[in-house]
Order: sequence, then C-alpha cells, then structure tokens
Amino acid sequence: MSIASRLLAIQKELQASGEEGFGLAGMTVAKTAFGGPELVCTLRKQP
Repeated sequence: MSIASRLLAIQKELQASGEEGFGLAGMTVAKTAFGGPELVCTLRKQP
C-alpha cells in the first residue's frame, strides 16, 4: 500500500467521523509492536 493511498484512507475516515459529530483533538506518531511508525489520531465528540 502506498503512502498516498494510506493518506487517502485516513482522510476518508476523518471526514466520515466529522460527519458523525467528531472533531480532531490531536495527532501523534507512535511506534508499533513491530517497530514501525503509526499515526494516531484522537477524536472528540463535539457538543
């Protein structure tokens, strides 16, 4: 899977979450159990 397709998938997921009333609260990069990087997005339900 290419980086572009991964970013497109993340964008679609965040858009869908936004339509359900969630907002992006933060993002960070963490290491996976396999030692690779993983983007972690924290969402918060908007009042």
